[in-house]
Amino acid sequence: ALSVFAVYLWRKYKKGYLCGVIPICFSLGLYQSFISVTITLIIISLIICLINEKEANKVIKNGIKGCVMLVGGGILYYVAIKVICFVSGTPLLSGGYNSLDAASSTPILIFIKNIFAGWNNTFKQFFSQISIYPEFLFSVLNAIILAIIAICTIKALFSKELKIKAKILLVVLVALLPISMNVV
Repeated sequence: ALSVFAVYLWRKYKKGYLCGVIPICFSLGLYQSFISVTITLIIISLIICLINEKEANKVIKNGIKGCVMLVGGGILYYVAIKVICFVSGTPLLSGGYNSLDAASSTPILIFIKNIFAGWNNTFKQFFSQISIYPEFLFSVLNAIILAIIAICTIKALFSKELKIKAKILLVVLVALLPISMNVV
C-alpha cells in the first residue's frame, strides 16, 4: 500500500515525487522487495501517460521525477537504518545476501547477467504460478494479459499520432517492465 501511495503522490501532485520519498522509505523498511512494485507502477503509469498524451518529453520529465523519488526514498531509508543502528547499538549486517552493501559490491558482469536473468525469470513465473488455483487458469489469464499488452503496444507503435521519439520510449518502457518486476 505504501508503494501505491508513493506513486499516487508522484502522479497526482506537482511536487508529489518529493512527498513520495517518505512512503518509499517506510515501504523499504517493511520489505525491500516492495521497491519492485513501486518501479513497476511507475513504468506502467509512464506507458499509460505516453499512450494517452503522446508527449515523450513529458513522460521523460515524469520518469526523472519518479527516479528522484525512488533514489530519495532509498537514501532516506539508508540514513534511517544507520541512525537506528547507531542509536540501538546494533551493527548493520555487512557482506551477507540481504545486506545493504551486497548490491554495490556485485561485479558489473554479474549485474548485467542478473538483468537478463530477471527478464527470463519474469516470463517463466508468468506462466507457472504456485497457487491453490489450477496452473492452467493462471497460464490462460496471464497469456490474455500478455496479449493485451502486446496488442496495445503494437497499436500504439503503428499509430500516426505517436512520434518516433515516443515510439522508441514506449518500446524501452515495455522492455523494462519484466526487469522492474524482478528488481530485488
